[in-house]
Amino acid sequence: PKPAAAKDAPKPVVIERDGIQARITEVPVPAGNYSNLTATAKRLCWTDRDRSMPPKVSLQCLDIANKPEPPESVMAEIRGYSLSQDGKKMLVRE
Repeated sequence: PKPAAAKDAPKPVVIERDGIQARITEVPVPAGNYSNLTATAKRLCWTDRDRSMPPKVSLQCLDIANKPEPPESVMAEIRGYSLSQDGKKMLVRE
């Protein structure tokens, strides 16, 4: 019998590059200093660092939809955030 660890090992991610141009969508946000991009079933979230000194980091989110809506500033002046594994809860560090 196979060991349990090998049976439950995650499958490797394979990116199909043929036709990828037709599957990529530009996120409708202005240029900025973004990081920590995460996605849930309905939203994209990221941190935005402004150019002030000291820099301020805010949490931004945008609904995944084919609508040209601006991103929502969820919380200002954070240190970081994490999504739960199922993407239904968020922990924000102030």
